[in-house]
Amino acid sequence: MQQLDKIIDMAPYIDAIGQNVKKELGDLYPRYIEEDGQVLGLPYGWGMLEIPDYSAHIRYDVYNAMGSPKFETPQEYYEVLKSMINDQPENANGEKVFALSWNAPGAEMINGINTVAGVWGLKAGYKEDDDHKLTHWVNTPEGKEFTAYYNQVHRDGLFDPDAFSNKYDDWKAKFSNQRIIGHIGPWWQSWNAGHEVWQKTDDHWTEEQRFVQVPIKDKEAEMAYLSPKDTTGWGYTVITDKAENPAELIKVMDFMMTPNGTRLMAWGVPNKEGSNWNIKEDGTWSFVEAAKQGIIDATYDYEAHRYFGGNKYWLVHPQGSMSDDPSVNAWIDQCFNDLAKWKKSVKRQYGWNHL
Repeated sequence: MQQLDKIIDMAPYIDAIGQNVKKELGDLYPRYIEEDGQVLGLPYGWGMLEIPDYSAHIRYDVYNAMGSPKFETPQEYYEVLKSMINDQPENANGEKVFALSWNAPGAEMINGINTVAGVWGLKAGYKEDDDHKLTHWVNTPEGKEFTAYYNQVHRDGLFDPDAFSNKYDDWKAKFSNQRIIGHIGPWWQSWNAGHEVWQKTDDHWTEEQRFVQVPIKDKEAEMAYLSPKDTTGWGYTVITDKAENPAELIKVMDFMMTPNGTRLMAWGVPNKEGSNWNIKEDGTWSFVEAAKQGIIDATYDYEAHRYFGGNKYWLVHPQGSMSDDPSVNAWIDQCFNDLAKWKKSVKRQYGWNHL
């Protein structure tokens, strides 16, 4: 569309009425300015959210029951998973249990491969040399190693045969039916598909019946790169030449860039029964205590959150800490991590971070 001259230049409007855009983006703002001075798009999902978005996962209660054996490498992690399956090869319904799986073909599959590649020291699926030359993982020794790793899991019969075709809901059903014991991927997936289901459906559920995130790194890798973050954001909002009043659209986006605008777009409508937050006429805000405690206790009702509109309208707001309160951000489930037992740092034998 840019080549067709369908996208309008936002720069004059931002200079005139978009001061919050400049204020909130701060040092990032120049990154969105073209060589000719135009601003053709504003980002969403920009900023730094300091959590390990992707990692290895393990079933916490089963792992504890076997004595919590130490592991640091993907090979050691897999040996632990195999031991867990040897003790219980089938779920309560007599269905086979798998060590690892994947879900959602497409973008999630690419992210899954890139996450696994990160365990072997690759960055977003690429190897970077001293001259910053990038080589795609399929052409690297590390890529060969992690391919052989998954091939071994497959040959052992412990890799989900539907891994490359699972839609998320099907995969979630396997997880919640306790047919998958480990995972390498987004932190929230094993929670959403595991204990967040069990705590609602199992009258005998205990809080240790859950998945936690654990660090693994190939012994030859200098560092594991599991959670690549692009502070410029993962998408852009543009205005096309079909807009009758671009200035009004810039005003809306300028408001969305403010902390309270971000709260409205991310946390949903305030000042209602069941709202996550409240706001006064003078602009001061507060988090609803029941919602805050639910996030801390991992009992928060995310279906109700969707009802209030949370995160349905990603346009320009950040994912990082809000400028007026670093303890909160647009991802409501990432607020108050320092108070949440299963998210804050736990000083175990590795200094594990559950999230």
